[in-house]
Parts: sequence; structure tokens; C-alpha cells
Amino acid sequence: MPDVIQHNLLFLLDSLRVTVELALVSATGGTILGLAVALVRYLRVPILDAVTRVYIELVRGTPLLVVLFISYFAIPALLGYRATAFGASCLGFILFIGAYIAEDVRAGLASVPEGTIIAGLASGLRRSQVLRLIVIPQGLRRVIPVLTSQYVRLFKFTSVASVIGVTELTGATLAVNAREFQPLPLLAALAMAYFVACYALSLIGHRFTAYEAAVIGFIAFIAAYIAEDVRSGILSVPRGQVEAALASGLSQGQTLRLVVLPQAIRRMIPALFNQFVRLLKFTSVASVIGVTELTGATLAVNAREFQPLPLLAALAMAYFVACYALSLIGRWLNRRYAIAS
Repeated sequence: MPDVIQHNLLFLLDSLRVTVELALVSATGGTILGLAVALVRYLRVPILDAVTRVYIELVRGTPLLVVLFISYFAIPALLGYRATAFGASCLGFILFIGAYIAEDVRAGLASVPEGTIIAGLASGLRRSQVLRLIVIPQGLRRVIPVLTSQYVRLFKFTSVASVIGVTELTGATLAVNAREFQPLPLLAALAMAYFVACYALSLIGHRFTAYEAAVIGFIAFIAAYIAEDVRSGILSVPRGQVEAALASGLSQGQTLRLVVLPQAIRRMIPALFNQFVRLLKFTSVASVIGVTELTGATLAVNAREFQPLPLLAALAMAYFVACYALSLIGRWLNRRYAIAS
């Protein structure tokens, strides 16, 4: 990791947090606004339909930067309140992205076949029930890839918020570069951060196989437990060692990487391997969503052969051997890298 990033790591991470918060708030508000406007357009509500049409055309014909200036300067002046840069940015992004989401959702609702709606009415459902139970679910499923693209665009658009004073990731990176003047590592790290975040967002709109869904689910599940274990390990590092490292001239990023994390991970080796053993046993649950893993395959063979005793005994032995091997590895690493008390 380049020194300029290490020296400013906490500042850049905090700006990344602001970027994520800005994107989440704006995406949530924009989606709610877009859904409401789309329903008004789809149902052709008198007067409101004309108002929403004007709103969509105005926003789609106005640059994002102008929308942010309006939300930061014009709207607070008209309504008589003092706006923060973050709040004005959220409002501007919500108004901007909401117009695009509204048209995408309206197109999805309009794509539901008329025959499906007629069949719902013929089955005895009221029009409101047909809308809620048939049209909206089908329409939203059809536009998931498009909505994902809008969220990716929104995440990249957050970089414009630095113009009105929000210290988000792009603004923070440019501020560090103005002080350190090392554009190559800083802009490379900035581009990589946006790429990783946007690529992760694009994966959400992808139709996952059962195996991919199981992997993502297990990662999310076990990561929460590992995060708490590692946090406990970090807190167990004596404060005096951290202060001594800082006093020796190391930056906060170097102290974290060279002093705190190595000691924390060594202290948490037994807890981490306990989590790995649990995860190995938890993989048996993946058979519920169609992954042909060991437990699912064993049950499938038993359903055909009906010989539960040898099959389940072999299954239990396989899990025992694998989990015991993981435990032995954990014990060996703990003895090798244990911190002397």
C-alpha cells in the first residue's frame, strides 16, 4: 500500500463511509419516490399524472449539478430553512434518480400482459388486489436489471456532491492530492474503490445459481461472527503498544497493519477456527436450496437405496474427519503463533 494512502487511510475510509451513506439514503428515497410516481403514471391519476409528467421531463432535461445547486440554494431559500450539504445532496439525488426509476418502473408495470390482469379480475380479485398481488410483483421483477444499473449510476454520481461541500470519497481524495500531490496512487485507489463497489452492485441484479446464492449467504452469515471475533482481538491489544508505535513515527495506517492486526489475529486464531468448523457443518443447509453437497447427495442416495445406517454413519464420519482436521490446524497455528503472556 503506498505511503500516501497509509498516512491518510482513516480520512479516506471515513469519506468512503459518507459516500456509502449518501448512496444508500438517496437510493432508498429515490426508489420510494420513483415507485409512487410510477404508480401515478400507470394509473393515470387525474391532475397528478400531469404533475408527475412535468417533474420527470424537467429532471431528465436538467444536469445533475444544477439539480444539486437547486436543492442546496434555491429550495432552502424558498422554504426558509438552512440546508446542510449532506441533506441537500440527498434531496438532489433523490429527485434526480427518482425520475429515472419512475419511468423504468412504469415501463415494467406496462409490460405485464393484459391477459394476466384479466385473469386476475376473473378469479374474483379486486382491481387493487390485482395491482398489489399481480401487476407490481411481476413489473418489478422485469425491471430489476434496469434498477440495478440506476443504482450503479447513482453510486458514481455521488462524486458530484463534493462540489457543494460534502466530504465524500472523490472530494477527500482530491483534497489529499492537493496536499500531497501524488495523483497516480490516489486516483488509482479511487478508481479501484468505485469499481469494486459498482461491480458488487451489478452482481446483486444478476440471477444467481443455487451454488452462488449459497456462497453469498454463507459469506454474509459467517462474516458477521468473524467481524465480532476480530474486533474483540483488536480491542485486546494493549493501548500502550499502540501509543508506542505512534510515538515511534508510524502512521495510524502502519500501526494498524504492522502492530494491531497481527497481534489481534494471533489472539483470535482459536475463535476463528471455531467459526471455520461451524461453517463446514453449516454447508449441509445448502441442500435446501438445491446445492448437491455431501448431505444432500447422501439423502438423495438414501431415498433411492433406503440404507440409512451405513450412509448416515459415513456422512457423520466424513464431517468428523474434516472438522477434526480443521481443529488440529487451528491448534498447530495457535501454538506456533501464540503471543507470550
